[in-house]
Amino acid sequence: MAELAATDLTIDVTEVVIAAVPKKRISRGTMVIAGTNDYTAGGLPVATATVSAAKRFGMDRQLDNVEFYGDVADLDPGTASTTSFLYKYNPSTGKIVLYQAAGDGDAFDEADGSTVVGPRTLRWEAIGW
Repeated sequence: MAELAATDLTIDVTEVVIAAVPKKRISRGTMVIAGTNDYTAGGLPVATATVSAAKRFGMDRQLDNVEFYGDVADLDPGTASTTSFLYKYNPSTGKIVLYQAAGDGDAFDEADGSTVVGPRTLRWEAIGW
C-alpha cells in the first residue's frame, strides 16, 4: 500500500493571534489525515513542493512547535488503544511522528510503516512566527 504524503494532509487554519510576550504567533485549526494509506516511517511530511510546513500551519517565517489534540483519549500506555496515536511535530525534520501503544503496557513506540493512520481529524495549536 502507498505511504502517506504531505498532500494527504488537509490543514486548515481557523484562528491566528499574536502573543505580546513572547512576541510569537499562535495559530489553531484542524488537520484531516485522509484515506487508508500507510504511515510513512520516520514521520508524515508536512511541507509540499510549493508550501512550507510553517505556511501550512499559519506562520510566515518559522514553525517552532505544533501540539495535536483529539485522538488519544487515554495517554496511559497500559490502557490506550492500539488504534490511538500520540502525535509529535519534529521541527528538525519537518515531519509529524506518530507513536502508538503497543498493548504491552510499555511506553509508546513509533508507529511502523504498515500502520493505517487515516481517515481521522485532529485539532492543533502551533506557535512560531
